[in-house]
Amino acid sequence: MLTRRSFLIASGLTALASTRVFGANDTLRIGLIGAGGRMKNLLDAADKVAPYQIVAVSDVYGPNREAVLQRSNGLATTHLDYREVLEQDMDAVIIAAPDHWHVRMAVDALAAGKDVYLEKPVTHTLEEGATLTRAVRSSKQILQCGM
Repeated sequence: MLTRRSFLIASGLTALASTRVFGANDTLRIGLIGAGGRMKNLLDAADKVAPYQIVAVSDVYGPNREAVLQRSNGLATTHLDYREVLEQDMDAVIIAAPDHWHVRMAVDALAAGKDVYLEKPVTHTLEEGATLTRAVRSSKQILQCGM
């Protein structure tokens, strides 16, 4: 059954994947920034709509990192600092960190050449919105916002 959440996740993953030409056996390689309950919900929805591989995860809480490591069958690298995730070879990042980090993390991800799926709220102020808009327009990356 297609729910609103799975539709949004599908459209987000599709938008992020559109920057690469995928063959039949290709899988979207993603990094995760913020691995709490919201990220778990996003991954559960993504499981139903598109093939992906978790390359790296960042979260300040160890049990959250470990849960994603297990979910990736031990293949993902784990990090305290989200910038280390951005150094990895991947197609896109999903950001589900605390709200006040969204703009900084998204701007850094775009600068690192990663497509971004960003949870709401995207920004808290008009100034943050302008900063993020400049970052998107000055890159060739896709920023997909979801909820």
